Amino acid sequence: MYKKILFSISIFAFLFACSEADSPIKYVFDAKHWEENIKKYTLGDESEDEFACMFGSMIFTDEVLKAVKAGKEPSISDDGTPTTINVYKNKIYWVAVDYEAEIINDKIILDFSDDGDPVELTLKRSEDELLLSIVDENMDCDYPFKEIN
Repeated sequence: MYKKILFSISIFAFLFACSEADSPIKYVFDAKHWEENIKKYTLGDESEDEFACMFGSMIFTDEVLKAVKAGKEPSISDDGTPTTINVYKNKIYWVAVDYEAEIINDKIILDFSDDGDPVELTLKRSEDELLLSIVDENMDCDYPFKEIN
């Protein structure tokens, strides 16, 4: 009898811990806020830096992510749908392309295309916003995501 009660309590504790331990927070790319404040999120000081950041922001649209994953040329003719992500303690789930990327030392690698180069993102969290940043020899840009319910 004692063993059954202890076993039941252990199962309950395990299930409770698993359900609360790593529930995601859902975010969406805040494209409108980003466009209105592009100078704040472009960390370089040249006009070419803003252009590079604008071009880089396309990766945060569902249409471009889906095209890249499918190995197709993305269409850049419209604004696209801001992408949604679920942020867990140690991974980010990209909803549009059903892709999980581990967070290691605040770095995320997007590598779901068979023929494309991986994209390294840096995760920056603050009280006000979540930023994904792209930093390479051509650009240094922050991209804001807002929490949604």
